[in-house]
Amino acid sequence: MKKFLSLLTVAALGATVSVKAVLAEEVLRAVHAFPSFLVYTKTFLSFVDEVNARGKGVVRIQVMGGPEAIKMFEQPNAVRDGVVDMVHTPGSFYGAAVPEIDAMVASTKTAVETRANGGTAMMDAAHQMRFNVKYLAWIDSGIGFNIFTVNEPKFRSSDGVLDLGGVKIRDNPIYTAFLKSLDATTSPMPSTEAYGALEKGVIDAAPWTTIGITDLK
Repeated sequence: MKKFLSLLTVAALGATVSVKAVLAEEVLRAVHAFPSFLVYTKTFLSFVDEVNARGKGVVRIQVMGGPEAIKMFEQPNAVRDGVVDMVHTPGSFYGAAVPEIDAMVASTKTAVETRANGGTAMMDAAHQMRFNVKYLAWIDSGIGFNIFTVNEPKFRSSDGVLDLGGVKIRDNPIYTAFLKSLDATTSPMPSTEAYGALEKGVIDAAPWTTIGITDLK
């Protein structure tokens, strides 16, 4: 994602939904990567409500929980292995298995546009071939990737690229290489701790999308 979710570049990120390939299911067990109070999860839960209402008597999605049920980075393998039937997760969480997902990490298109131009079908084919799951949808597309800073950011005079030298920034494995290429001092921590860490001066900056940052208060 230069978009978030693939929440989740990943978050850059654009979040995706994958479902274990099955012929018929009355009940699909689902998990979501992020806590229920985050906007990304709320969008997914709204999707679940609509499916359950329109599919009444045919199909029902049973939400098993979020990272408290299955750790977020373990969820893609859980759907692949049949532990659950559906997962709502950033594509970058399983990018090593489906490298094509990086095309969505850097995409400037929306979910509607990618479905219309054939991109969604191509992504589905890659997921089925490489990961034995069916790619259903890209939720919360079109949200930009940002770095929120406590102080005004600096840019290199030579090329105008962001200079994070001396900046302590919240990190996770998805962002590490990118942030270090900008000379940042990285500090791994759960996303739920990022807002408080900014307020307390534990970190100087945090990557996030254009939506949901205030959910972390």
